[in-house]
Amino acid sequence: MKIEELLKAIDSSYDSMGYPADFMDKYILLECLAERSGVDTFLVQNPEGMKYIAKCYYKSFWEIDRNNDLLSDIDHAGIPKQIETFDSDEMWVVVREYIEGVSLDRYAADNNLPMDDIVKLCVGLCDILSVLHHHDEPIIHRDIKPQNVIVKPDGSIALIDFD
Repeated sequence: MKIEELLKAIDSSYDSMGYPADFMDKYILLECLAERSGVDTFLVQNPEGMKYIAKCYYKSFWEIDRNNDLLSDIDHAGIPKQIETFDSDEMWVVVREYIEGVSLDRYAADNNLPMDDIVKLCVGLCDILSVLHHHDEPIIHRDIKPQNVIVKPDGSIALIDFD
């Protein structure tokens, strides 16, 4: 079986799980990154080969107001941009920008960080938090940990894993 046929077979197995058909038509599921408390997180790819993160919220676990995605109007390099949303009877899917880089815990373990670099990373995180906390409706992340801070190839940081 060719790899393309295998990927389509895997994708079709997800069709019956309540994922929105238009989402499944537009994106290929590459990897399940997390499954917890009514939320599946996938690395997905569009036909052009661009990677994104898809958060799939089960409506049986979450009460969702589609008009209230607080991150949709934030434009900051340290916060993944919302690309689009999808809806089905069972699920709401939010597709966001995929941030290239390594988690802060891995980055710190692999590098002997001088104090200047540590301060730069902390200032970058404070800048992101300032944007979130000063939003019209303040956004509180509630899961800030080194695994949710990504150090990008240029040395800047991003905060991920918004639920």
